[in-house]
Amino acid sequence: MIKKNILFIENSILPSRGGIEKVSDILSQIFEQDGHRCYFAFWHTDNASIQDSKKIKMNLKQPMQVFYNQLSQFIKENDINIIINQGLTQRRIIYTLKTIKREIHNVKIINCLHNTPYFIQYLERPKSIKIQLILIIKTILARQNIYIKEQKQLYKICDYYVVLSPSFISEAINNFHLKDNKKLYAIGNPLVYSNNINIDFIKQKEVIIVARFDENQKNIISALRIWKQVCERITDWSLRIIGYGEAEVLYKQYIQEQKIPNVIFEGKKDNPQIYYQKASIFMMTSHYEGLSVTLIEALTNKCIPIAYQTFSSIKDIIWNGKNGIIIPPYNEQMYVEKIIELMSNNNLMNTYRANAQLTLSKFAHQEIRKRWYQLFD
Repeated sequence: MIKKNILFIENSILPSRGGIEKVSDILSQIFEQDGHRCYFAFWHTDNASIQDSKKIKMNLKQPMQVFYNQLSQFIKENDINIIINQGLTQRRIIYTLKTIKREIHNVKIINCLHNTPYFIQYLERPKSIKIQLILIIKTILARQNIYIKEQKQLYKICDYYVVLSPSFISEAINNFHLKDNKKLYAIGNPLVYSNNINIDFIKQKEVIIVARFDENQKNIISALRIWKQVCERITDWSLRIIGYGEAEVLYKQYIQEQKIPNVIFEGKKDNPQIYYQKASIFMMTSHYEGLSVTLIEALTNKCIPIAYQTFSSIKDIIWNGKNGIIIPPYNEQMYVEKIIELMSNNNLMNTYRANAQLTLSKFAHQEIRKRWYQLFD
């Protein structure tokens, strides 16, 4: 394969910021190991370990033409062959990608959706009435949901539109009202911890949650309600929560008001691997996910995942009753019973851990590499 110069466009480039940044970091390492060169355009959090010559910090408040001129100059100077847009939909991005497609030849554009295609159903309404009115007016003028319009525009511009699961292809067609599936392609997220599957960890009586504190998506209040019921019957286990975000005050207040015991907040951790390795069970109660990096991280470290079936890609990761547990959406009582069943049966937990690798091979770096290179050719 001819070596490529690849540009990632994303909000932030610091891997500890979240799943998308972590995935971009791993993919860039995979590509560069094979002799390709990776560059980054971003406008939020920098990564000091990336050379200045390989990144450009953009300003989203610039006029669109200025924004385009700055980014297109970077693309030309570095002879970029491939642009990977990590799910960004700002007007300046869409305008810039559209103009690049028209004016700069031999640049392949790959757009990635890092969520379920149904995520727009759960988008939090802006708190500002003024912004709400603006969105309503835009929707009326566009004659369709503004988010759907953005995805349709990106689909039209790009050479490939990458989703995280084969199950998302039909969902994208239906939800975004696409006329065909010619550009749709499914590629999962690569393993973050790729060498742990044959290690036996010493597990403790701990359940963990690893998440951004975004209640609109992560639904952690549901996990706390479940944990309260668990603690009424099991008293020698603890719940350890790793993450950060605006909802932290909400969670701590809820725990205090409901007198929920045995909950520990660890805050933001750049590398939560040690917590996965010590914990026995991983909890997820999200309203929606793309292809959850944290579920894959949990399995890799033999931390048994249990989650609601609120996104179709969960079956790519968890084989229910084999390497983890899938709960019907929002059935908190079943969730309680299944966690207690695990806590009370070491042999059952050992069986789940022994099966951890059942679904991980499809996320191995070699497999992910092959899928991406099919798009590069």
